[in-house]
Amino acid sequence: MGDHLVRAEEFEKKAEKKLNGWGIFGSKHEDAADLLEKAANSYKLAKSWDLAGKAYLKVADCHLKSDSKHDAANAYAEAAKCYKKVDTNGVDSHLDQTLGNDLLRNSELSSSPLDP
Repeated sequence: MGDHLVRAEEFEKKAEKKLNGWGIFGSKHEDAADLLEKAANSYKLAKSWDLAGKAYLKVADCHLKSDSKHDAANAYAEAAKCYKKVDTNGVDSHLDQTLGNDLLRNSELSSSPLDP
């Protein structure tokens, strides 16, 4: 488990460098999201669910900044799964507020072509 934590921290550091550096056309947010997702997966392997959830929230933020609302919604869902393993009381209110304010109100996700 220790190796997974070390790898996760390395991925997060690389993501921070990407975010603080120069990027072309929002690619820094996409690159950082990829690195943060790797960090989140490593945290999951280490069973550090809280840290994995936090990493997925950062992934969602990067996707929102690069205008990838669908990917952001998926990252929020992954964060919820992680937080549910730690704290079932706080997950619903946090995600309801986040999804309601950031995604569903201003997104085409609220009217999916799969809806009847």
